[in-house]
Amino acid sequence: MKGLTKIVVLAISAMLLMNSAVYAQDHRSRSSRHSHSKQRTAPPQAPRSRIYSTPRRHYTPAPPYPHYYKPGYRTRPLPRGASRVVVDRSSYYFYDGFYYEPFQSGYIIVDAPIGAIIATLPRLHHQVMWRGSPYFVVGNTFYRRHPRGYIVVNNPGIVLWR
Repeated sequence: MKGLTKIVVLAISAMLLMNSAVYAQDHRSRSSRHSHSKQRTAPPQAPRSRIYSTPRRHYTPAPPYPHYYKPGYRTRPLPRGASRVVVDRSSYYFYDGFYYEPFQSGYIIVDAPIGAIIATLPRLHHQVMWRGSPYFVVGNTFYRRHPRGYIVVNNPGIVLWR
């Protein structure tokens, strides 16, 4: 029985030693993992070089409008809130980036008339700088600031997505 007691005591002490060694190792790895004294640096990266084979161009995204809202689309009632715009004695109606012209017994969407002045830009506009001047783009229509709001101008040479 004395021999059996020695074996049990040795086994228990061996397990306790192993447990304390594992605990100490685990504790060391955690403390070093959360140490604020070590500073980690990102691996070095090679500088990115940009090679342009053609001159850089400014691109604008394609208009996010439904496909049927193009010049030539006919509608009977005007959208609620459309405003009247007069350009060279011709009447148009403007609503959220679209220009409507009276046609037969309804209205037809037309390209923006050059020289039309609107008070506010449509919601889906974005600004593009071209040769130091700001242009506002809605679909394929370009606007510039004007004392009375924004005026429709010709495309200054900016390539649009197709």
